[in-house]
Amino acid sequence: MSAVKYTLAMLAAGGVVGAASQASAATVVNLGIAELAPVTPITLVGSSPQFSYGSPDAKETDFNALGSARINSSPYATDPGLPTAAETYDTQSVKTAGYDCGGTCSSGYFHLKFADSGTNYVGTAYVDSGATLQTITFASTGVPEPDAWALLIAGFGMAGAAMRRSRRQTQGATA
Repeated sequence: MSAVKYTLAMLAAGGVVGAASQASAATVVNLGIAELAPVTPITLVGSSPQFSYGSPDAKETDFNALGSARINSSPYATDPGLPTAAETYDTQSVKTAGYDCGGTCSSGYFHLKFADSGTNYVGTAYVDSGATLQTITFASTGVPEPDAWALLIAGFGMAGAAMRRSRRQTQGATA
């Protein structure tokens, strides 16, 4: 195996190790907050609530994102898993039940994003067809640890050195 191929293989392995070290396990919170329940604040991490669910006026039930938290207003019919980096979050409130939504209230899986103490989180909330907020699954988006950064930078350095060395050998052979 040439030095370049070996270095690239090591670089790829370093990227895998780095990605594995920043993965975080998802947390599942079972809620079971029913339609037309009083507004219930939902604190997933930290001390301030990130979301609320319930009925402010006994006429409709809303799923609200508080502060800088956001919800994707287009629900998924089946569990899409945790959101990707390309996911869009376009609203702070989704109506899940009420007299004035004429059968078009939202139910299904909604992607969420929120932050607490400098850590970003993404998640999925499930509202069933009976307008009950069943679960929220979330995980931190992860920030690479210093050892992952060091491994990645070292890998790029080794790849660059191997490419430079192979270029010199090729130039020496043609001269």
